[in-house]
Amino acid sequence: HASVLVAVCRPSLCLSPSVPFPPSSSTLMFSHYTLRQSGWRSRTIIQTEQLDVLYGCYFKDPNPGKHEFERISEWVHLPKKVVQIWFQNMRARERAFPHHSAPRRPRTHLTSLQVSIMQSCYETCPHPNALECETVGTELGLPLKVVQIWFQNTRAKEKRWRLQMKVWTCNSCPINLLILI
Repeated sequence: HASVLVAVCRPSLCLSPSVPFPPSSSTLMFSHYTLRQSGWRSRTIIQTEQLDVLYGCYFKDPNPGKHEFERISEWVHLPKKVVQIWFQNMRARERAFPHHSAPRRPRTHLTSLQVSIMQSCYETCPHPNALECETVGTELGLPLKVVQIWFQNTRAKEKRWRLQMKVWTCNSCPINLLILI
């Protein structure tokens, strides 16, 4: 069954901070009916007025407790499970597309001297600990995080290069030989 809700809303409710929660029964009026579609999972259509309330609650607390879910479901006249899944989907969307994330730091451009020194350090020790990275960073005038990321990226590039060489070597040799690196 798909639940379809038809709502009538006073315009003052929509995202207005002056409207108290829960909205009064005179503010929201809903009629409820179901729609059967065989072979499809049930879907709930959430009306704009309900979304206004859900967004308002979400921005106040994206992780409400059990009792809060019950209150919200009463306010919007939706089953508690539908409200819980709506909140879960909102949190997932925020993780996938963060709007309010901190601005990224600008890209660090390394000088050829910094790169050559880090490459010689890498040849000596491709997995330096935090103290070693901090020492290298201090000597080169770079933040610890930049040095750590450089080593991480260099290890990844080397791994890709080794895998590519393995593929090229295997493609150029007879099929009956197995090359292990």
